[in-house]
Amino acid sequence: MDYIKNINKPSLEIKNVISILISADFLGMKHLVERCIEFMAGSLNDVVRLPIDMSCMNDRLLSLLTSKVPIDLLANIKDKRDKLESRLYQRKVESLLTSRAKKLLLCSQCKKLYTEEMVTRATCYEAKVFVDFRGEI
Repeated sequence: MDYIKNINKPSLEIKNVISILISADFLGMKHLVERCIEFMAGSLNDVVRLPIDMSCMNDRLLSLLTSKVPIDLLANIKDKRDKLESRLYQRKVESLLTSRAKKLLLCSQCKKLYTEEMVTRATCYEAKVFVDFRGEI
């Protein structure tokens, strides 16, 4: 009730963000859900280390979280027990394929996934230097 009356905003911490997120979603508190998702996206590696069962996160919450997590951060998650990693990857791939870019490409050097749209902007630092017939790199 304190959150609704704007008396005391709940202090989001690594240890309580999942509980607050699930409760806020159940109670339909959209602003609090958004705050929790933003917090989780910023500290995802710490959140997945928690000794909490995260199967209680529904599809909508996973989709919201996936939309806030960039691909490079998702690639660096260290989720030993696979609490969230595979489900986040699934949602990310689904969102990439349903967006304007409907094709995923795999870099043969660094093994990262890119959309056709990202290829012109992305740089692979593991690729060999290539000089074309005009002498351009």
